Amino acid sequence: MSGEKDSIKHENDRIEIIVQQINASVDESKIDYAILLCSQLDWNSQALSGDQEEEMVKKWSNRKAEMLKAVKSIKK
Repeated sequence: MSGEKDSIKHENDRIEIIVQQINASVDESKIDYAILLCSQLDWNSQALSGDQEEEMVKKWSNRKAEMLKAVKSIKK
């Protein structure tokens, strides 16, 4: 079980770092780079059970779409 928790924490940390990088890129007016980073906002861990895994995939898919839309609106 500890390995699963470590895997989940690692994936959460990875995604949160990407979110921080997106925000920093927007602050620095590096919009194209922020858009590229948005493409990496996918849940890639297989450590959760079926429904929980699907929820995380859906959560980050929605967050990815929201962030991409927001970043692209800045670029206009």
